[in-house]
Amino acid sequence: MKTSILLFGCLLFSGLPGTSLAADSGVQSYKNGKYDQAVEYYQKLLKDKDIPQASYNLGNSLYKSGRYDDAVKAFEQSLGVKNDQQKFKAMYNLGNALARAKKLKQSAAFYRRALELDPKDYDAKYNLEMVNRMMQQQQKQQKQNSQNNQNQKDKKKQQKQNKDQQKQDQNKQQSQKNQDQNEQKSQNQQNKKQQDQQEQQKQDQEKKQQQQQSEQQKNQQAAGDSTRQQMAKKSEKSLDKQEAAQILNALRLDQDKVMKAQIQKKLEKRKLEKDW
Repeated sequence: MKTSILLFGCLLFSGLPGTSLAADSGVQSYKNGKYDQAVEYYQKLLKDKDIPQASYNLGNSLYKSGRYDDAVKAFEQSLGVKNDQQKFKAMYNLGNALARAKKLKQSAAFYRRALELDPKDYDAKYNLEMVNRMMQQQQKQQKQNSQNNQNQKDKKKQQKQNKDQQKQDQNKQQSQKNQDQNEQKSQNQQNKKQQDQQEQQKQDQEKKQQQQQSEQQKNQQAAGDSTRQQMAKKSEKSLDKQEAAQILNALRLDQDKVMKAQIQKKLEKRKLEKDW
């Protein structure tokens, strides 16, 4: 007979060969909730012997202790029993332990093997259906997790692409900005060079104009000096002619006076002679 106190509950203990359940101290420890003592008892019993019923009871004790992986090993060792009823119990409890250990696919396989021995067992059918639902839910959850992981990967990938694109855009903008700055700098330098050239040309032109003006002034001054010299010479020549003319006129006047005086003198002498 089996118990269904909990889902995946274990079947009752089996009696050891040549020993009643009442005389089995391991069974008594199990019933009193002292599962660790029961585990210790059956482990010592199995240390040097291979007793499938003891392995089965060890599996039940380990199962109650929450040590499901160890319980699986113990139930596997109990499969050597030749009695179909005992073998059914071992397979059923092995399915329970595997289910608790989250090994659902293996658990379902042992439930099916148990049902081959007892196709009408309700608990085995119920647990098999529960495990199948759990596997479906697990597959669905795995699929959802896989989708979530893929979505997360896609999101991270998109974020990385966006970040890379943003970085590329920033680099492109910075590169364009640097190019614009360099072009503006080059343009400014060119403008400054043109301004410097224009300023230099202006200065050279002003200097040339100043030199031309200075040269013109010198030429004008030289021309003025020459003109003044010529005028002075002309003035001197004119003065010399005037003076000469004046002297000649004076000489002529003096000569006329002398001649007049001489004539007067002659006239007076003649008159005197007449009077005489």
